[in-house]
Amino acid sequence: MRLIAIVLGEESSKVRNAETISLLDYGFNTVKVQMLKKKGEKIEEIEVEKGSKNKIVLVTENDLSVLQDKGTKDKKYTIETNVDQIKLPVKKGDALGTITVSEKGKIITRQNLISKNSIDKLSYFQLILNTLKKAVTGDIKCNL
Repeated sequence: MRLIAIVLGEESSKVRNAETISLLDYGFNTVKVQMLKKKGEKIEEIEVEKGSKNKIVLVTENDLSVLQDKGTKDKKYTIETNVDQIKLPVKKGDALGTITVSEKGKIITRQNLISKNSIDKLSYFQLILNTLKKAVTGDIKCNL
């Protein structure tokens, strides 16, 4: 947790420093961080068609946390993910959606979900080869 204290209009640097220390002490003594998800933690795995890999893993871009008053129990938050339509190719680190933390309908924080891996788009030749392999092994899915 980072806190910033700004003190203006004090007579001397000694008083200004004392006031700054007082403000920072107050902040660190009254507020805590509740960690919900760590940076890079897997949030969702999505199947991808016509890509060099079958699945793409979505992870948090940064630590997902909320501030709370010290001495209170950790709260239960609603966490929702919204994944955009994935267009190939995808590079590692591309933003592909968002994760939103809310409490009682009020949004607390939101951040990007990013790709953990890169996926290239298959060429027409590679697609034909994959279809032939699936036909031989009997893995073709028919949507009737």
